[in-house]
Amino acid sequence: NSAAAGGGALYVGNGATTTLENSLLVHNSSTTGLTDIGLGGSNLPAGLIARHDTFVGNGTGTAIEVGHDVDNEQATLSNVIIDGYATGLATAARPASILADGVVWFNVTTPIRGTGITVTHAYTGDPGFVDRAGDNFHISSTSAALNWGVVTDVATDFDGDVRPQGGGYDLGYDETSYAVGLSVVNNGPTMVGAATQFTATLSNGANFTYTWDFGDGSVVGPAGLSVGHVYVSTGDYTVTITATNGLEGLSAASSMVVLAPNIPTPTPTATSMPTATKTPTSTPPVIPSQTPSPTMPPVISPTPILTATAQAGTRPVYLPMLQR
Repeated sequence: NSAAAGGGALYVGNGATTTLENSLLVHNSSTTGLTDIGLGGSNLPAGLIARHDTFVGNGTGTAIEVGHDVDNEQATLSNVIIDGYATGLATAARPASILADGVVWFNVTTPIRGTGITVTHAYTGDPGFVDRAGDNFHISSTSAALNWGVVTDVATDFDGDVRPQGGGYDLGYDETSYAVGLSVVNNGPTMVGAATQFTATLSNGANFTYTWDFGDGSVVGPAGLSVGHVYVSTGDYTVTITATNGLEGLSAASSMVVLAPNIPTPTPTATSMPTATKTPTSTPPVIPSQTPSPTMPPVISPTPILTATAQAGTRPVYLPMLQR
C-alpha cells in the first residue's frame, strides 16, 4: 500500500486501540515516511497492540511511530520481526511510549529513535524468509526468529499452525514446524557382531520421519529417533540421519568405529614334564655277618697200611688193611 499521509499500512487515531495479531505488513510506503503504522490524527490518544507480526519494508521510512499529534499514545509489541527500514521504532514530538518484548531486527539502520521506548528480548539476525523475492515470508529452519519468542496466549499462527512448536514460540506471523537442532550420538566404539545404539535428538519440529544410513550400505527408514545396528566388518563409518516432514529435510552425522572382537589371549600354563623314574640299581645283597664257628681240626683220611703175608707154596694173596 502507498499512502499520501502517515501510515502507509495503517494509521490509528481518534482514541482507538487497534490489535494486530499474526499479520504480515510488507512493501508499504507513505509520503511522510511513516512506512507501516502511525498513531495520531485526533485529540484522543490512540493505541496499538501488535503480537506475532512481521513488518518488511523497502529500506526507508519507519516501521512504527507514535506521538505525532496527541500526548500519551502507546504501542505494545511482542514477538515481532522488523526487517528493512531506516528506523524501527520511533516516538515523535509528543510524549508517548513503545513497549516491545521479543523483537528480531534485520536490515534496520536505526532500531530505536526517540524517548519512552523500552525493548527487551531483542535479537539481530536474518529472519530466513523462505523466498523473499517471491514474497514468501514464512520462516525457514535458518531463521533467527525460530524459538526465540516470549510466551504469549496466541495459540495459532497465520496459517492455523499450533503455537508453540518445538523449543519455543517463533517471532513473526509464522510458526514453523521445521527441524532445528538435529543431532545424533552413538555408544561406540563397538565390536564386530555387537549391537551399536544410535540416538538422535530433535530440539524443534513436528510430524517428521527419519531415515538412517549406517555407512556400510545399510539404510533403514522410516524409523524412529533411536535405532540399533550390527556391523560385520571392522572400520570407520559415518552414520547419517535425515529428518523430513514434507516441507524440509535436515540431516546430522556421527562417526562410528568398529573394532575386531576382543578375543582374550590364553594365559600359558606350565606343562608338566614326566618325572624321571629312577631305575633301581642292583643293590648287592646284604650278607649277614657270620660269627665264625670254632675251628675244627681237619679230617684226615686214613692212609691205608698194607700188610702182606706169604705162605710157602701158595700164591700170595694180598688183602689191604686199614689202620686208623
